Amino acid sequence: MPDDVRRATLGHLDWSVPAGTTDTLGRRIVDARQLALDSLAVVRQFAVGGVMLDIGAGIGAASIPRVMLGDFAQSYAAEPETDDYRCLVGNAIENVLEGRVLPYRVAISGTAGTVRAGRPGTTEEQVPAVTLDDWVRQLGVASFDVRFVRVAMREWSLNVLDAAASLLKRRHIVWQIEIDATMLQQGTVPLDGFCRRVEAHFSHVKELGRYWTAQWRPSAEIGAILAALADQRRAANVLVFNLPGADVRRRKRAVPAVAGDAPDANGGRLSLLHATARLPNRWRPALHS
Repeated sequence: MPDDVRRATLGHLDWSVPAGTTDTLGRRIVDARQLALDSLAVVRQFAVGGVMLDIGAGIGAASIPRVMLGDFAQSYAAEPETDDYRCLVGNAIENVLEGRVLPYRVAISGTAGTVRAGRPGTTEEQVPAVTLDDWVRQLGVASFDVRFVRVAMREWSLNVLDAAASLLKRRHIVWQIEIDATMLQQGTVPLDGFCRRVEAHFSHVKELGRYWTAQWRPSAEIGAILAALADQRRAANVLVFNLPGADVRRRKRAVPAVAGDAPDANGGRLSLLHATARLPNRWRPALHS
């Protein structure tokens, strides 16, 4: 453990948080005495079971409660900053979650190489960076077993979706994206590519913590959402996901009309709703049988 550690017991869990950490959820534990149960409750409506990937895991404040409460069987937690990583390991051990919360000191980026990681006022260190696709392969995790990916964005992970094909093709996976307010306010931060990736691979987006807004919005609005949050000097905390059947509707719109393909005599079309439609992608075997 680092020398300058703040400790707390919250939610029957023991926490160690390095002083000066940049982990927003870690600071929330020691400053506000709160766990992020609000986000947990919303995510639970979209994804439970299987494996969670926690990118920018900090001290484990997102992974540990979710695994402890049984929302996910395991969480693979990547954190490059030294003191946060040490507290992540210690918190997993102290809360008897060895083998269920699995810490890795690595940065996840859109390109392999190294990144400079460190808390403000400390010496930065060179840390290995791998792509999300490569990390999943190294872990030996089947992409279909992954149900939830949380990404606490850092400068090096803004392009994380550029090399995540193995997960993006699994449309059942729900992603939570957190972007600090200061990153949103920097005009030089390249968010355009990230927004294009979201629009291309997901059908909908939902803001967390904004209960008076619509339940979810089309993914094409992700750029407008981030711009509005930047103007309000607020951090971004959003879910991006695919509603069952959304990919079918989008493909149908893209297919040109065939000559002679006309509505029936009454001016309508016949659609069949299979019983498996409520489950993500479970309608495919029935469709092709």
